[in-house]
Amino acid sequence: MMRFLFDLFRPSLRHVAVGLCAAGVLHLCIALAAPEMSTSQGYLELTKGLKPHRLEILPPVTPASQSIPYMGPESRYAVCLFDARDGTVSVTAHLPTPGWVLSIFNPAGENIYSAVTQPTRALDVSLVIVPSEEAHAEVTALTGSGMLKDDAALQVVASKGLVVIRAPDQGSAYLPRNLDVLSGARCAYHPRRQGS
Repeated sequence: MMRFLFDLFRPSLRHVAVGLCAAGVLHLCIALAAPEMSTSQGYLELTKGLKPHRLEILPPVTPASQSIPYMGPESRYAVCLFDARDGTVSVTAHLPTPGWVLSIFNPAGENIYSAVTQPTRALDVSLVIVPSEEAHAEVTALTGSGMLKDDAALQVVASKGLVVIRAPDQGSAYLPRNLDVLSGARCAYHPRRQGS
């Protein structure tokens, strides 16, 4: 009886090879999917206490008030936590001088979009964050109670993440202007219409 069971379940070289290949493919899939399924510690720390779809100017960076490590004390930051899974998020910002940067990060902490001011001119950013590639053809931005087709806005694919605007500290003379420009940036959520 034991010999029969041993012969029945004895692995052949082919079974061992198939098992090793399957394990290798599974390991590769898990390794490639891990960044998409994980949330970085810095993202969790920075988004703690933030209200979704609301741009918030962070306090000046000091050793005691640093949201995450390595934030530059020579800059001021405004952040917006967004979730575009059930709609779209429109982002507009004016980047007036060199050193201003608008970036979008996913929950894994990867930078998926950046706009940097050029030395010769200011930059006006207008973009729409959509949840998937399929939404590109249907993107519309809401204004007031009507629908407005926004052909000028760049479309960025992201379901969840963080918009970060970095303003360089140009001294106390420029601080009121920089805070005013940061306050003028917008991060607005537009729910998907019923039936679309």
